[in-house]
Amino acid sequence: MGQEGFEGTPLPQSLMSDDILTLFLLGCIVLTLLVVKRSRKELVKEFKRFTYQQSNERGIKTYGLIEMIILNVQTCFLVGLVFALYLKENTQNGLTTQAFYIQMATISTIAIAYILMKHLLYALVNSVFFAGNKNGQWFRSFLFLNSLEGLLILPSLIPCYLTYISARTMAVYALFVIIFCKISAFYRLYSIFFRQKIASLQIFLYFCALEIVPLLVLGIVLKLTTNDLKVFF
Repeated sequence: MGQEGFEGTPLPQSLMSDDILTLFLLGCIVLTLLVVKRSRKELVKEFKRFTYQQSNERGIKTYGLIEMIILNVQTCFLVGLVFALYLKENTQNGLTTQAFYIQMATISTIAIAYILMKHLLYALVNSVFFAGNKNGQWFRSFLFLNSLEGLLILPSLIPCYLTYISARTMAVYALFVIIFCKISAFYRLYSIFFRQKIASLQIFLYFCALEIVPLLVLGIVLKLTTNDLKVFF
């Protein structure tokens, strides 16, 4: 009679154990290096605008926008990956590979829709209350902040690839990155639209309506979506 074996303890989810995720991460690194090399000067200029307000800023400059839009899309997929890894780690019965990819794609699509919706809200509200040149300045800052989220999240996935770092740790780090970018967005909104106005309550209401409320809606949508995905998978 053959001797029955014992069920092994599954290893934590690691990027190293998945060839598709390895190629995805490698592609993100290569794409980031190419984009940063191509538009390094423009990214540095956008970063410097957060430290001081330039009085000669006019309109919206098109150079570097395509590169930042590409980084925005990449940020959405990186957020989708981190969130999907977190869900996989905290799902009691685990997830099949197919279910994991579907969750990642679904969350990434929701993130892209969230960014587009926020841009439309900002464009609608700002076109009514503010001048066109300030709207152009904020549009570039909006793209830059979303790009910065991805640039800061991507390095956290490299140690996860090399070691079995908990997805919960990555999720906490990503949350801190998002909070940091929201604080930076608040400062940039103030410096562009409200620096010359005495309207402390107005800036808080503006920020809550166009940043906090959409973020809460995003959280509710993600929770409902993940619950539905758990039913199917």
